[in-house]
Amino acid sequence: MDDAKRYKIVCLFATGCTNKEAAKLAGVSLSSIERLKRDPEFKSELSTAINQIYRAGLTRITLAFDRAITQLLEIIDSKEVPHRTKLKAIEILFKQADAADTLALQDRISQLEKHNEIEKSFPTTATHIENGLTNSQN
Repeated sequence: MDDAKRYKIVCLFATGCTNKEAAKLAGVSLSSIERLKRDPEFKSELSTAINQIYRAGLTRITLAFDRAITQLLEIIDSKEVPHRTKLKAIEILFKQADAADTLALQDRISQLEKHNEIEKSFPTTATHIENGLTNSQN
């Protein structure tokens, strides 16, 4: 399968197509799609594409979020807006702040998990020294 077709299939799956839809739109057989989905390199490419789409969406949300916060603050500060509406604006601000904290925590957890995987792959010098001492004592 050529790179252009493979890239098209990655894009189709990243945007939510089913196996059957992707096969039809890419002009390949369903068995080719199923075989491709078992390929670890393809899985990695698809995961990367999905993450890029997700991040692009978050960027747009972040840009809109700033404008929304400005509007909410104007509502809160306005003398003409009823107290009930101001309270609702404050509630929304707190919920958004909580959501931002949650995203930051998820990113940090992801970074720590990656770091942990790297450490598992490459034992530290202390581990080698420890193992050497244990082996020499036996």
